[in-house]
Amino acid sequence: MVFVLIMAFFAGLIKLKEYYVEGNYLLVFLDAVVLIVSVLVMLEAFSVVSKLKKESKLKKEQANG
Repeated sequence: MVFVLIMAFFAGLIKLKEYYVEGNYLLVFLDAVVLIVSVLVMLEAFSVVSKLKKESKLKKEQANG
């Protein structure tokens, strides 16, 4: 899953460069927005996973202690 996420992100960067070189500025803008939103989604996902791991660790410690 992470591999697909990383590859899709880099493909978006490559297309962003191609759109810019071709002068398709509307597509540059839209692709940039999509890339920014995808980075925000990735950060949110990592935050949630980290939070869930911490909560799980605390529950295990409370059950054992």
